Amino acid sequence: MKLYLGVTDTHWFRFLRAEQPEEVNFWQPGGGNAFKVLPVGGPFLFKLKAPLNAIGGVGFFASHTCLPLSVAWEFFGRTNGLGTYAAFRDKIMGYRRSGQPNPVIGCIVLTDPVFLEQAL
Repeated sequence: MKLYLGVTDTHWFRFLRAEQPEEVNFWQPGGGNAFKVLPVGGPFLFKLKAPLNAIGGVGFFASHTCLPLSVAWEFFGRTNGLGTYAAFRDKIMGYRRSGQPNPVIGCIVLTDPVFLEQAL
């Protein structure tokens, strides 16, 4: 069985664990190339950054696309892992070096996410 280990922002993880959505956007702030690592339904593990360095959960790959930041917010909203567009934009811009006002980001759609309590 193929699986993928995606390193994630701890805030994204905590926010979505509290929300318990049916689907999430695992965003790539740099845009990224087409995600061809997993087949549809393949397990995508959430690895939390240091100092936790733990597997925090899993979601199942549904699709990948690249969208302008504003469109990603309109489409995914809070399932981007933040409560407001301003917070989402600030988080993305913190990872990017360009000053583009509405950059294209990668959007990996994951279904049926499971967020482990013991990970934090």
